Amino acid sequence: MNDDDLQPEPVSEPAAAAAAAAAAEAAPMGDEAQRLFPDAPSDEPVWDVTHSMLGKSLTFTVWRSLIRQEMLDQCDIKSSHRKAILRKTEKALQRTVKAGLSRLDERQMEHVHWNAFILMVDKALGNQHLKIRTDEDLCDQLIDQAPGLAAPAAA
Repeated sequence: MNDDDLQPEPVSEPAAAAAAAAAAEAAPMGDEAQRLFPDAPSDEPVWDVTHSMLGKSLTFTVWRSLIRQEMLDQCDIKSSHRKAILRKTEKALQRTVKAGLSRLDERQMEHVHWNAFILMVDKALGNQHLKIRTDEDLCDQLIDQAPGLAAPAAA
């Protein structure tokens, strides 16, 4: 298994995923490489969430506007395509976790966290994709109800 097998493709919107892959290939490795998670906003509460898979826990920082935007992005993708992307994302994440997270560098770990985030957002969405297309305010309600993504009460 080579290092390319350990770096799952971050998947969100098809055009965005293709652009991110092209940018990652064109960008030099190091600090200039494109980041998947933007910097946390200073005017919005942030909190850590944990995604467990195959006995391993992945913890990363999220905030409401990031979750909301990913929900809206996922709802914009055609159902069959979205399901295929999610299957690919889950398989890539499982493969990486099985291979071992300790071998990953910071950039690869960010890809793992992003893929876990995508799966958590999909779980929070449930079957509400069509409803969110007509009522984006439903995102906030789903975020508050999602056991894995909801902000702690103190936040």
